[in-house]
Amino acid sequence: MRTAVVSIKNLTKRQQGRLIVDHVSFEVYESEIFALIGPNGSGKTTIVETLVGVRHGHEGEITIFGMRPDRSEVRKKIGVQFENSFLVWNLKLAEMMTLFGSLYPHTADLATLMDDFGLGDKKDCYLRKLSKGERQRASICAAFVGNPRLLILDEPTSGLSPEIRAELWSILLREREKGKTIIFTTHYLEEAEKWADRIALVRDGRIIVTGRPAELIDRMVGTRHKVVVPRNCSMTVTSESKIPAVSKIAQRSFELVLYSDDPKVTASFLLEKGTSDIRIADVSLEDVYFEATGETYVADKRFLESYRD
Repeated sequence: MRTAVVSIKNLTKRQQGRLIVDHVSFEVYESEIFALIGPNGSGKTTIVETLVGVRHGHEGEITIFGMRPDRSEVRKKIGVQFENSFLVWNLKLAEMMTLFGSLYPHTADLATLMDDFGLGDKKDCYLRKLSKGERQRASICAAFVGNPRLLILDEPTSGLSPEIRAELWSILLREREKGKTIIFTTHYLEEAEKWADRIALVRDGRIIVTGRPAELIDRMVGTRHKVVVPRNCSMTVTSESKIPAVSKIAQRSFELVLYSDDPKVTASFLLEKGTSDIRIADVSLEDVYFEATGETYVADKRFLESYRD
């Protein structure tokens, strides 16, 4: 039986009379990487801020390691990084890490930790002089200072180059192998699909589906491949069209998505009918999001309306 490190039951949060987190429930287990994913503004950050006690006035039940989040025993076991992290600009990087380490009974080796994050040569640099990407890495690095059993990271890869993202995930995977549990938020679906053991899709403050990425694709889409054509293609395609190997057709804002058990057969048929600009791709969490909501996934929620069918 798996041990639940985090348990959230019916978490509900209102702000100025508006419901921003709506009866959210999920568990995160020991040595698991769990992702909360969804567009910006969907409620991910509010959920994690409430989880660690930054936000108050919520309804529902939260436990971490079987205890209330505000217990001192819990705070010693968690490391937190927020997208808008608190950094002491007038301190040098090494000074800030030492300050953060003083809050924990057991700390990681700070020199090794900064080297792991590519910040060893910045240890004597004032935080205000670091680049945006370096500040982001510093905030994540600070979450590791107390050698935590649970890491909670809010949009940890935002603003990082692909190379630094890959290095960060190498570190996170290594920490997971040591038995640590990791919760992270992201609006990058491909990132969650690649690295998370399980994900929760968040929309308008509600969790619409939870599970392992591959299992969600199988359950909600039913196949692993798709053929994509423009909506203005020469051939008229509807949900009733009989196209070889196609099990389902999704009509999106600017394209038609044909879920196919044999995409080469499907593409050949379309080419014979005069359809060009054909793209074959793997089914992804973007397709799961569409099946669950009827909306094309757009990372910034403010632009969702212009992408709706």
